[in-house]
Amino acid sequence: TAGRRERIFAATSQLFLKASFEDITLQAIADGAGVSLKTVVRQFGTKEGLVLAASRWSASRETARRAVDPGDLEGAVAVLADRYERFGDLVIRRIALEDRFERLLDSANVARQSHLDWLATVFAEHLPRKNGPERSRRLLALFGATELYVWWSWRQRLGATRADATAAMREALASLLARWSKSEGGIP
Repeated sequence: TAGRRERIFAATSQLFLKASFEDITLQAIADGAGVSLKTVVRQFGTKEGLVLAASRWSASRETARRAVDPGDLEGAVAVLADRYERFGDLVIRRIALEDRFERLLDSANVARQSHLDWLATVFAEHLPRKNGPERSRRLLALFGATELYVWWSWRQRLGATRADATAAMREALASLLARWSKSEGGIP
């Protein structure tokens, strides 16, 4: 049933917030969801299959949690800071496994594309309307300024406070947007 799948996905998400992929078992997920191991295996096959399905399930919820008005730089930075603080360690652990598990790579690629799509929506007024090299470059620049790994590096490796990391992201984005606004006098 849909309710059972939701419980399985919720249990998967909760466990992955606390532990690494290798340390989580399908039995632990089944226990957390209040279902049998057989149920989990029958519906998802493998842990990788479950993680991919759970990622797609959470992607729709993540899109709703990232809702900001188009052009709202402050709102975009605040949303990303909140999401990265909450899920940054989890995503970094998953990135480390992408090359070992094809389905985790698939899941990460879905998340990356979702982030690009979100950036294209939020910063649409600064992007060329038509697809092409200029639009692609600008999206790459926006992606780089808002990349989770950069945020995680600032916070975990360089010891930046959340406020400083937030300010750095805001400055990077504001610099890009100001440059594009000045240099082109409009969007092609």
